[in-house]
Amino acid sequence: MTMTDEEADEFRKLFLGIMQRNLPDGVVFPDSLARRSLGSASDLVTAARMTISEDPPAAASEIYRVCEECALSGEVPPTDMRQPATLQIDLPSGGGLGLGVWVHSECLSHCPASDTQRGVPW
Repeated sequence: MTMTDEEADEFRKLFLGIMQRNLPDGVVFPDSLARRSLGSASDLVTAARMTISEDPPAAASEIYRVCEECALSGEVPPTDMRQPATLQIDLPSGGGLGLGVWVHSECLSHCPASDTQRGVPW
């Protein structure tokens, strides 16, 4: 996506105040989603710390979603029950990446908020 500096500033503002959420105990990043999204790099996910955060509605259409399945349950949510989100994968070696995903609104609500603000996906 190509933006002017002014458009990029407005886009960044959409993400202010949205906090990352921790994945609850027992939630496992679906292996099939990791393999499809990251290919051979999916092995890195096993040692990574992951968080998830909602995407602001005004920015959601600008973020590519890697699949239709809920990133937390692995089931495809009906369109009226799904919410756009970003799964943040912090790699042990430093750095990280974000994957645009869908989640059931209920699944996301079970993820406790952290004290870390989410980043802007670029």
